[in-house]
Amino acid sequence: MDIALVGMKWLRSHGLLDDLEESEEVNAASIVVPVEVDGHEEDWLVMFKNETHNHPTEIEPFGGAATCLGGAIRDPLSGRSYVYQAMRVTGSADPRTPYAETLPGKLPQRKITREAARGYSSYGNQIGLATGMVNEI
Repeated sequence: MDIALVGMKWLRSHGLLDDLEESEEVNAASIVVPVEVDGHEEDWLVMFKNETHNHPTEIEPFGGAATCLGGAIRDPLSGRSYVYQAMRVTGSADPRTPYAETLPGKLPQRKITREAARGYSSYGNQIGLATGMVNEI
């Protein structure tokens, strides 16, 4: 989200992002877009929300990732917005890392990666939210 915000601030400073909604939020961004509804145009706010649950996911991958999605849904809903789609893009570590290289007391990276992807998708599926991408970088 930081990279996206830096880019948006640069575009805004150069007059190239007139539809940006400005706020103090550091893990979300919004733009205003015109939408045709029943033959007339309305301004709608499109929100992008970033939610992190790094430590809970490292300890209990399925539940940590599931509650990550829960938070990303809860926050917009509390602002009277609708959530239509989710995606999980993470870079926790290489899931091909051999078990022998796992730090003592930690879960293997393969376990974290696979269970987190399952937890995230499971939560979204249970509430009927499309999860368009689950990707490990």
